[in-house]
Order: sequence, then C-alpha cells, then structure tokens
Amino acid sequence: MLTRILHHFDPVHSFFNELDIDLTLPQRQHMLNMADALLVCEDTKTLVALQRQFVQAPDASNMAVFSRISPQQAHDARDALRHDQVGRLLAEAKRTDASQVIYINIDDSLGEKDKATRHFQVVDWHHDHSESTQNKPGCKNGFCYLVCTMRVGKQTATVDLRLYL
Repeated sequence: MLTRILHHFDPVHSFFNELDIDLTLPQRQHMLNMADALLVCEDTKTLVALQRQFVQAPDASNMAVFSRISPQQAHDARDALRHDQVGRLLAEAKRTDASQVIYINIDDSLGEKDKATRHFQVVDWHHDHSESTQNKPGCKNGFCYLVCTMRVGKQTATVDLRLYL
C-alpha cells in the first residue's frame, strides 16, 4: 500500500480551526492526523493502518495515547461541532432565502459488526427490524446508536450521535 498523506487536507484543517475546541498544538496535530487518515485509509481502520497513510509517519502509539488519555472531553467536541453545524444550516438557509423552518429527526440505527466481534461494551446481539419477517425474527451482532439530524431548507446535517450502552 502506498502512503498517501504528504500534508493535511486544507478543507479538513479549516473545518477543525473553525471549531471552538481548546486543544494544544500537539493535540490539534493528532486530531488532524486522525481525521486525514480516516478519510483516505481504504484498509481496516486500525491505528497502525492509519499511521501508515503518512509519508512522515507519526508513531502509532501517539494516536493511541491521544485517543485514550487526552485531557479534552468528548462533550466539548460534540458541543462545538453541534454549534458549528446548526450555524452552517441557518446561515445557508438565510443566504439562499430558503425557509428557516427547522426539522429535527431522531432515529436509532444498528451498526453491523462481524459475528466474531466480542469484548466491546457496545457490541452485542440485537433485534434487526429490516431482517425480520413475521415468522422469523432476525438478529445481528452490532452496536445501536441514536442519531439526531436537523434540516433547514434543503440542507441537512447530523447534530448529535450517541451510542446505546
């Protein structure tokens, strides 16, 4: 596999700079590395596979430490992202003179995992409505999550996503 990332993708870099997340310069660098690698990695997205996407590869343990013990809180990033997404939707509706009626959709979904996947708190066997018939219930190994999307005019964005534990 060829390495693909020489430098950060400018739109991703700009997007993260617009979010009001309090990160140190090294933390911001790790966040950008993870985002860029997740976008281009065609392999299974392990930390080692993500690290291999870079010409000047950061140590894979840096990504693990950033993900596991960084001082930032997930809710801070979620709040900043939600604020940005809602602001973008409203600004685009105003710019295009579209209706500024806000529609909120909340839906639960099932993320399918391999049948052998175990030892993750969120992964278990769940009833699958789309695979079930009247006579035979269907189940899948996976994780359940709740997603909240918001639509204003013709624009839609995900404003929150939570795993069921």
